[in-house]
Amino acid sequence: MLRPCFARQKSEYRIGFLRNKSDVSFITSDQPVINLLSTTDAEVDFYYPLKPDLAMIYTANLDRYGGEDAEIGRLSVESYNHRIFAKSDSQIYGNDPAYLKSLSQMPKDISGS
Repeated sequence: MLRPCFARQKSEYRIGFLRNKSDVSFITSDQPVINLLSTTDAEVDFYYPLKPDLAMIYTANLDRYGGEDAEIGRLSVESYNHRIFAKSDSQIYGNDPAYLKSLSQMPKDISGS
C-alpha cells in the first residue's frame, strides 16, 4: 500500500529551529536531511543541521520539537547526531575530530534489533 504523500498537506507544514545550547556540536553527513518519523507514518518530519549550534525541522507538528524556536541540550543533540550518523552512507562532518571518530566507531543501529 502506498503511503499518502506529504505534499498534499504542504500548507500544514512549518519550519522550526533547534538551538543547540550544549557543548556538543551538531554534525552532518553525506545524507544531511533525514526523516525523523517512521517510513510507515503518513507524514514526514525532516531534520537538517545548518551549523554546529543550529538545526532546522520541517514538520506539521512543531510542538513535537518544542515549538518554532526550541533550545535543546546535550542529550537531544547526541540523539540527533546519532540519527544523522545512522543514515549516513560513508561520511560524517563536524568541527570536533575526536567526537566524529568516537561516533563513527558506534554501531549505526543501537536499537538491538
